[in-house]
Amino acid sequence: MNKADKAESLFRTGYNCSQSVYAAFAEELGITVEEAAKKASPFGAGFGKLREVCGAVTGMVMVIGDLYGYDDPKDAAGKKQLYVLVQKLCGSFEASEGSLICRELLGLEKGEDLEEPAVRTEEYYQSRPCVKACRRAAGDSGRVCERAKKKMSEYITTYTGKHFKPTEPDPELFDIADIAHALSLICRGNGHVKTFWSVGEHCICCAKEAKARGLSDRMVLACLLHDASECYMSDVPSPFKKELPEYNEREERMLSMIYEKFLGSDLTPEEKMQLNAIDKAMLWYDLTFLLGEKQESEAPELHIDLRYEVRAFGEVEEEYRRIFEEQLITVQNKRI
Repeated sequence: MNKADKAESLFRTGYNCSQSVYAAFAEELGITVEEAAKKASPFGAGFGKLREVCGAVTGMVMVIGDLYGYDDPKDAAGKKQLYVLVQKLCGSFEASEGSLICRELLGLEKGEDLEEPAVRTEEYYQSRPCVKACRRAAGDSGRVCERAKKKMSEYITTYTGKHFKPTEPDPELFDIADIAHALSLICRGNGHVKTFWSVGEHCICCAKEAKARGLSDRMVLACLLHDASECYMSDVPSPFKKELPEYNEREERMLSMIYEKFLGSDLTPEEKMQLNAIDKAMLWYDLTFLLGEKQESEAPELHIDLRYEVRAFGEVEEEYRRIFEEQLITVQNKRI
């Protein structure tokens, strides 16, 4: 049953116009039909039978507010976007039905018909535009919801609330708060490890190893950021990743964009070699101690004391951000 049919069914059950439209979306709103009906009950018949704004319109706007409204008083963009959507829906309803005002839809004068609610009969349903209005309001709201669902499938919502399209990365949306938070919660080895070890922890160790090897501050920051794309694309097992050339291309492109934003430019071939050497050395220890995989090669030399001790993700997140901020200032100063 589509939303228009649902609203008509509810209206014919006895609910008022506002209740019928609003309650048709009870499932999407996460409430029961009864709860929705109670919330919308005062707005029927143009606000308590005052015959002002049509109750079906009010129900439609309530749905949009619950699903797409803003709650931050400083969110000017959200406010503008919501108002444009409401205006568009109301304009469409008015163009179709002739008015947004209940009394005008019913052909009444102001102050007329304020007595007891009319008895619902088949003649009532046939003679009034209410069923059509409910269907129109619910149908338009339903189409908005479907378009929004389709749009939402194109992006991920980050920790800081940004809508990020992994297929069309916008450098302006790269945020160290998102990166540090996400990487501190993503486990190495797709979780197939003896103890939790986050990608964020791995990146911190790589950055510390770069510093211990005497590499540049730029390389220390690059090592910290080398898995930042996983914040937006997640981690894919290496055997599977080899079969996904497009994924690899997109990952490399996104990493280049991240380096360009925070380092000022992509890594040089020499810098990539330095990074890969550290990453490969860390992988040897991960495979040995986290997965129990015996390695054929000798243990590579590390310049840091690598201990696989589980820490609270908040602690890892905080250290990741601290190292980032310290190194970023140093790198930026050297670029001036």
